[in-house]
Amino acid sequence: MSTLLWIIAAPDVLLDIGFNGAGSIFMVTTRTGLMLSLQVKDGITADEVQFSDMFDNDRVEADHKQRPAKLASTYRRPPILTVFSMQLDLLAVGHRARPVPLWDLGDISHIGQLWRTSGEYKFAVIALASNRNPDISLFAAAHRDGSILAFDPWTKYKM
Repeated sequence: MSTLLWIIAAPDVLLDIGFNGAGSIFMVTTRTGLMLSLQVKDGITADEVQFSDMFDNDRVEADHKQRPAKLASTYRRPPILTVFSMQLDLLAVGHRARPVPLWDLGDISHIGQLWRTSGEYKFAVIALASNRNPDISLFAAAHRDGSILAFDPWTKYKM
């Protein structure tokens, strides 16, 4: 028989959930671009971060933290999906007709974006996936037009 440890009310529509590599933090992303980190033992919020849709040349704070009061970008279209990659310690965020921003889960810094060919990102991302093998850095993005693009998230090199 299982034991209920804690319950929280989701602040908004959930997009993804996952545990960190150590299994001590439970992470949640929402439609409003919020990532909550909860302590597994008691469900208490360990961190609350606002991530935004941003371009590489957008101004960010010195420590790259995206707190609700310090949004990096004025472009604020809500995400349509998010995917945690615990093996790569990354969060990928899918938006309609936008590149896919990547966030480092260690320090919640924006590390870059996965771009299609210039001008071709007009199609919505419908699925994101990361390789579960930590020795192979690979992210894939499927778009509404049927194209699937594979990227090395650290170099943003399209495979």
